[in-house]
Amino acid sequence: LIEQVRAEGVTVIFLESIPSARLTERLAQEANITIGPVLFTDALGGPDSPIPNYIAAMRYNARAIVEALQ
Repeated sequence: LIEQVRAEGVTVIFLESIPSARLTERLAQEANITIGPVLFTDALGGPDSPIPNYIAAMRYNARAIVEALQ
């Protein structure tokens, strides 16, 4: 892959915002850190879920991040 990237002249790559759960768990274990709550980045729930629309999802995420950092 590295050879192909160099051959194509790629200068930037972008990663998805949702990491593998297995990788996250391994990182948490190796670094001795906790895993925060699940954040909603690209899917909404039904009308009775905590994230029925985009604004609710952003509020949920902001609250979850603040609580996890305290």
